[in-house]
Amino acid sequence: MAFGLASGMLVAAAAGRLVRSLLFGISATDGWTLAAIAAGLASIAVLACLMPAHAVTSIDPAGVLREE
Repeated sequence: MAFGLASGMLVAAAAGRLVRSLLFGISATDGWTLAAIAAGLASIAVLACLMPAHAVTSIDPAGVLREE
């Protein structure tokens, strides 16, 4: 996940220079904006991992094996 965030920030910085004319009110390489987006994506990734894991921990493994 950290590798994806780091490479995504590098690509975003490079792509930001290409779309500089479309950005209003921020620079193409605004550190706070990139950090906020990275934190938001990281929190979504953590939630995407934790929600199924939490659902699975409520299942009794012995009961599931008996049913099969």
